[in-house]
Amino acid sequence: MNNFHRSLFHIAVINRQESVYKLIHEMGAIKEIILTSVDAYKQNILHLAGKLAPKARLKLVPGAALQMQRELLWFKEVEKIVPPSYPKMRDNKNRTPWELFTKEHKKLRREGEKWMKDTVNFYIIVATLITGVVFAAAFTVPGGSNQDTGIPIFLKSIWFRVFFISDAIALVSSSTSILMFLSILTSRFTEMDFLVSLPTKLELGVSALFPL
Repeated sequence: MNNFHRSLFHIAVINRQESVYKLIHEMGAIKEIILTSVDAYKQNILHLAGKLAPKARLKLVPGAALQMQRELLWFKEVEKIVPPSYPKMRDNKNRTPWELFTKEHKKLRREGEKWMKDTVNFYIIVATLITGVVFAAAFTVPGGSNQDTGIPIFLKSIWFRVFFISDAIALVSSSTSILMFLSILTSRFTEMDFLVSLPTKLELGVSALFPL
């Protein structure tokens, strides 16, 4: 224990040292002693997981939104192994672990919101351009039409069918991606939104826009 009554494992949680943290699961009975200890600030190990990670650890993941997701995943991972009463335990400033997490990550959440909006706005511009091109192509008949009958010259060609099927798929994909991106812009951007909802919507939107 150091002067703050924190063990090596408490320090590992603060500094996001996954390899050291994993050793807790292999320690048997002593694990319970480590997990249930409280430091000089009346903070349990979940409180410490709620503290903002050091900058060097945050920068391992690019983008504030993904950094926020990583912080949430870490908090939830530690929450799985603590006693049921610990998420509600209050420190010497009357804060629960989640309240401490919210306070410590307030700036990162705002930065994550800005990063997500900037990224989505860029993809919306790309998707809109693609949709416009595809929509225009849908009204352009390859090879032109017969002047007497108005029937496309290559109507019976398999490549004619491939063209229109591909065009339809591209139009649906780009339109779907725009709707997905718009749903991100209208999100509340709470802390928990960064855990699954926002990253999933972003991934789905990009995948729909660039299926290959």
